[in-house]
Amino acid sequence: MIISGFTFFKVVSINYYSSYKWKLSVWLIVNLFLSLILFPTIYLIVLNVKIAKEKTSSYIT
Repeated sequence: MIISGFTFFKVVSINYYSSYKWKLSVWLIVNLFLSLILFPTIYLIVLNVKIAKEKTSSYIT
């Protein structure tokens, strides 16, 4: 879902900024930067939530 959203925005921005090469390169750098930071953090958050749920369920039982 997130990845498809990113690719959709990439396609839109590439079509829109096709004449502005520097804006496109900046967008791609920003997009790469975001994906490098966002995806690991989302993964870690999900992992932490799963671990926390497992811990609380083990305490309850």
